[in-house]
Amino acid sequence: TRAFSLFSSPLEYGIFCSFCGALGVALLKHHRASGLLLLAASGFACYTTLTRLCYLLFACACVYALILTFGKKPRRGLWQPALFFVLGIATILAGLNSLAQGNPSGLQDVSSLLDRIEEWTYGYQLLGQASLSHQLFGMGITQNAKFTDMPMLIDNAPLALSLHIGLIGLILFTIYFVSVWLYLRREAIAKQQPFIIAAASLWSTLLCAGTFNIIFSSFGAVFVLAVLCRTERK
Repeated sequence: TRAFSLFSSPLEYGIFCSFCGALGVALLKHHRASGLLLLAASGFACYTTLTRLCYLLFACACVYALILTFGKKPRRGLWQPALFFVLGIATILAGLNSLAQGNPSGLQDVSSLLDRIEEWTYGYQLLGQASLSHQLFGMGITQNAKFTDMPMLIDNAPLALSLHIGLIGLILFTIYFVSVWLYLRREAIAKQQPFIIAAASLWSTLLCAGTFNIIFSSFGAVFVLAVLCRTERK
């Protein structure tokens, strides 16, 4: 049984726990006791989701919050999102290597990985056989099974965006992601406000999360809250 609290799924609950964990790290600088308590509570809550992606996001978000909070260099935290993405890819490759060697015991449940491999293979083949206009502007295929003719869902954000709004849409979304993340990072470094640091830390994990699932709404909600909590610089 995977915990999901008041959220619609354990994954969304785990994203919230990752945000809270990053917030706990950001609080350590001036409120150590409160920060440690929040970090420990959110870490335990994340564990109850029994979702491996949530564990990965929690660790990455806390590391990024640590860099933004205690780092001194103005350019700190610029390369971490790319490193987190590589970590996500490496996790998949490690799972594939375990399957290839016939030792899947360390993966606990291999069905999720096998399903994703099948989904990615089918999606890439479909995109490769599409016309140029469909490749550039998409085929309108969505994640929701009620509005698609695909025999399976796609748990891969780049592939899902390419099938839905095409390569041009994927490029525009990437520009949007980079712009939002750079804005949150700039605000976090300039103001050192814990909530903004937590928001920037969560957004730094989007590329990593996108290799396993499609969870844009949760990240969008955090960005909106960060904008609403924005204060003018003194």
